[in-house]
Amino acid sequence: MSNPMPTSVSGRRITLEVCVTTADEAVAAVGAGADRLELCSVLEVGGVTPSPATFLDVRKAVAVPVCVLLRPRPGGFVYSPRDWTTLHGDADWFLTHGSDAIVCGGYDDAGRLEPCRDLVRLASGRAVLNRAFDFHPDPYDAMSQAIDLGFSRVLTSGGGPTAIAGEGMIRELIRWARGRIEVLPGGGIKPGTAADLVRATGCDQVHGSFRRETGSPGRSMRVAAGMGVTTRTDPEQVAAVRAELDRLTGG
Repeated sequence: MSNPMPTSVSGRRITLEVCVTTADEAVAAVGAGADRLELCSVLEVGGVTPSPATFLDVRKAVAVPVCVLLRPRPGGFVYSPRDWTTLHGDADWFLTHGSDAIVCGGYDDAGRLEPCRDLVRLASGRAVLNRAFDFHPDPYDAMSQAIDLGFSRVLTSGGGPTAIAGEGMIRELIRWARGRIEVLPGGGIKPGTAADLVRATGCDQVHGSFRRETGSPGRSMRVAAGMGVTTRTDPEQVAAVRAELDRLTGG
């Protein structure tokens, strides 16, 4: 960790956003202290759009804000016309059925966020730019585009493999934005690192998945068959980060 000028955080609650994939995970995360949720599916590939039924289950199960990731497929963020059609249809459905925000992002062939304009307009101030932001070679240009389009928040690791590695850029982006857009650090945040990140960057919110591998009968057979390893939200990690942030702010 670098040692930037100390940042005063006393007296203000740091928003803890947790990424979940099921209603059970949502209940566990909120019970452990999550203030806001991002709902997605298949976190093993960075997350894709969740099912409508899962969203409705989550919406019934918790009272905190629920943001929905819109990503039609794994891979890069330059989408085909059919991908954009899917994104618009999903955005309309989730916003109509109670999503507090949509989390989205994608580029045209020139590296512009312009294709997101209609999605942001549809969201009416409830659009969050996802980690597509970190794929842009110039974070200041990407931030400027996001502000001009009307995104309310940007999720970023500061271009690093983790938010801790990218803390210097996150700090500069927060200063450069001057309140014109929220900056939500995310990527590899764990208990023991969240408070340091807040001190170093001056951020007022953090994002994490806080997952653990879960064992079950037949697991080795499923892995051998290419079915992957099951992970779930770990409420102990969520509670530890919540406590860490509250100690920092005196909450």
